[in-house]
Amino acid sequence: MLETTATATDDTAPDHDPLVRVDPSTDLAACLLGVAAAWLAADAFGLLAYPLRASLTWVALLFAATLTGFGRSGSRVLVALGVGAGVLCTASSLAPVRVAGVAVVLLSLAADRGTIRLRAAGQATVVLALFKLTMQAVPTVWFAVDRACASLGQRIGEYVGTPLSVGPSFFGIDLLVLCGALGLAFFRHTRGIWQTVPAAAVVLGLHFGYLALLAAAPRIGIPIDDAHAIPLGALLGGALPPAVWSVVADTWPWNAPALGALLQLCGAVFWLAPRAQPAERKVNRKPVWSALAFGLACVVPLLGTISVGGHQGLQGKRILAFKKCYGNWERPQHGEYGRLSIGMYGMFEQFVRLHGAEFTCSEELTSQELSGADVLLLIYPHKPWLPDQLQRIRDYVSNGGSLLVLGEHSTIEDDGAVRFNEALEGTGMQVAFDSATFAVGGWLQSYEPGFHPSVVGVDLQRNRYGVVIGASMEIDGNCTPLLLGKWGFNDPGDRANKPSMMGNDRYDAGERLGDVILAAETRFGRGRIIAFGDTSTLTNGITMGAHPFSTRLLGYLANRPNSPHAAVRQILTLLGTLLLLGVLLARHAFPTTWLWSVLLLAAATTAGVRVEERLGAVLPDGRGAAPNRLAYVDTSHLGRFSAESWRVSGTMGLRMMLMRAGYLSLELPEFSRARLERAGLLVTIAPARAYSTREVDAIEEFVHGGGVLLCCCGYPDRAGCAELLDRFGFAIGRIDAAPGREPQPMGHFKVPFLRSGNQAAYVRFDEAWPVACTARDAPPSGWATSDSPDERTIGRLASWLRSGALAGAFPSVAPSRPSRVLAYGMEHQPVIAARRVGRGSVVVVADTGFGHDVNTERTDGKPIEGQRENAEFWQWLLAELSGAPTYLPAALRAPAPKSGGTTEEKSK
Repeated sequence: MLETTATATDDTAPDHDPLVRVDPSTDLAACLLGVAAAWLAADAFGLLAYPLRASLTWVALLFAATLTGFGRSGSRVLVALGVGAGVLCTASSLAPVRVAGVAVVLLSLAADRGTIRLRAAGQATVVLALFKLTMQAVPTVWFAVDRACASLGQRIGEYVGTPLSVGPSFFGIDLLVLCGALGLAFFRHTRGIWQTVPAAAVVLGLHFGYLALLAAAPRIGIPIDDAHAIPLGALLGGALPPAVWSVVADTWPWNAPALGALLQLCGAVFWLAPRAQPAERKVNRKPVWSALAFGLACVVPLLGTISVGGHQGLQGKRILAFKKCYGNWERPQHGEYGRLSIGMYGMFEQFVRLHGAEFTCSEELTSQELSGADVLLLIYPHKPWLPDQLQRIRDYVSNGGSLLVLGEHSTIEDDGAVRFNEALEGTGMQVAFDSATFAVGGWLQSYEPGFHPSVVGVDLQRNRYGVVIGASMEIDGNCTPLLLGKWGFNDPGDRANKPSMMGNDRYDAGERLGDVILAAETRFGRGRIIAFGDTSTLTNGITMGAHPFSTRLLGYLANRPNSPHAAVRQILTLLGTLLLLGVLLARHAFPTTWLWSVLLLAAATTAGVRVEERLGAVLPDGRGAAPNRLAYVDTSHLGRFSAESWRVSGTMGLRMMLMRAGYLSLELPEFSRARLERAGLLVTIAPARAYSTREVDAIEEFVHGGGVLLCCCGYPDRAGCAELLDRFGFAIGRIDAAPGREPQPMGHFKVPFLRSGNQAAYVRFDEAWPVACTARDAPPSGWATSDSPDERTIGRLASWLRSGALAGAFPSVAPSRPSRVLAYGMEHQPVIAARRVGRGSVVVVADTGFGHDVNTERTDGKPIEGQRENAEFWQWLLAELSGAPTYLPAALRAPAPKSGGTTEEKSK
């Protein structure tokens, strides 16, 4: 099967080359390391953090290259380039590209050393890369493989006596594909059926043993959780310490495929250990075969990744939502605090409108409303349908409409009905009565999207899809899975466990293990339907981070491009893949065809995904209204705050203050000038990754154009934003300190920021530092003004903050204005300062934790140290910055103390 020649250059050459004289054991070890690297790149070792997976892959390839004596031949420069390109591919987020990268490295090493084993391992890895590409680009193939794996797993479970239900990942299909390719290569080289059959039997036997152990694990006591750790430990007489069982409990069953991989590495020895004896024969080589392989390697990935037509964003589209959902359409409001005050879907209308679309919420879903809608949204409907309402929905979709259905886990209404499944009746898919349960919260390190316009190109490092604990999707062969949760399981619901009706939150024998379908699509008449088993993606709190995916999803449904998952495209992609494999297997192509083809395959797959990512990107734009109500919290520069919003160092309180002030608060996961120029407010908190000069230029342009920059950063964390603040004339730390003397922290305290007579509104700090203004247009003494802090009035400060009216009318002549201190700390040193720059403003708070939840808002909504001082401060500041009516803090609205007291007190 697998071609072995690499050194012949003439048109007629032997079908093999002599073995280079290397130590057979060293050569074998290098091949096994290469096979292990291919499985690591394919994500076949179970749940691994992405950086760990990449590191292990690189380590395996490094040792393989070292063992082969890499670079000893005369072509070391070309080989080094090939190895470098392959290693670069292994850093990709796309599994086919990572596996292709391993193949490039192995084939480059084989070209350097000329060993048959390395070449066979490299060519087998190419087969695995093509398989991974087909699984993501052709859903029909995934569905067939999934059903085959589930069926075989069920048979093995019956044999063992314990039910087993597995998807392709836990079944270990990637292990078998690569071993199968190696086996056929071994048969091709040796021509010995009596040697091949025993080796194949060993590999299949090892895999059966892995699956049998996986099935029997709950019964024999291998620890799935603490409760299961006792029986097997008792059998072994407590030979192993509890700490060992704790480690096993954390890794099983999520890293069970690693056991299968180790067993199959032992089986690979049977394929690679014998020295191949290829027969001498001449082959007529023709360049046309290599050219055909190169062309297919470029075209096939593009067929499977790029959609055609329909990418116009959401401008002018109409989104119709069914109002009767389980939940509410509320948004955060002033006066209501804590986790429960965030509301459910109330921000979605503003989210849609800032993307240029119209939004309507209806209880009736009349024919007239449906006829004008581009997308119909059903979010967890739970009340009985009105007469003919379901038929109107079906007619709408059949006539070419798009329907998005969001269900929920373990749901059955009192009358036994499941409303969202009633809407999906006859479509070939439904939301299962279970909980799709992840191994790591938010499906981190577990997402596997297909090559589909709605899910491709989304960052996998965080939970950018926004799926939490929902239900899995049950589909038939007419539907296509869009998003999988590789490392999780389906936990069946329990009707007796009311009100949630959730299961026991633990993997039990017979529950579906791995490759949980989180979202799926089907065609219905001339329209299309996408269904999720979870509503979290569109909720107020999760949309902040999942907005790139949400807009891609809505854009796809509203524009209806020709998807790579269309039947014709699937057939063409599959046929192209098979033809490419056939050309590579043919002996008429030149020996280096394998190497160049897989390199082109990796490049074309990456290019196709990047093109589709750009085609489907939809950016929110707040410039259509004044003031601009689009706010970004910068998460692209590793700010010093928790990614988990409700934590001591989280920022959910700050983001909810932005929403209460009328802003749509979103995360900025990737710094983009295009996103920034459409926004009105940028928040950065102690960035650990410094802003580049180009990024500083973009922010300066953003501020001069009318944007607001809000920076919270203490002195120890100032390095990442030093250049940015310097551009606007600020420095954190006293500038008049003696050389070599560090500024002194002020710690936790509170001070007045507004006074009216003998009343004051306070703002509190977590760990404040002084901030200095170094701008040339600052007052001569840096901070001295005609007003002392005690004499500042609301009217004067509001007038200054709003002094951009002239800049708005004449931006070309708008000067930067002197900075003003909004709050002083110890020794009369400024801790919050602001200044107008062009048409915009810059506010600097010299306190990293100022915007953290510990200093802004508690999860339970209770006051912080009995007061809501910072909530009042944020409400006042955001109103002033946005040009809204001045907000008077509650402390200044309280009745003034009765007259009396000393003359000195009255004068104050």
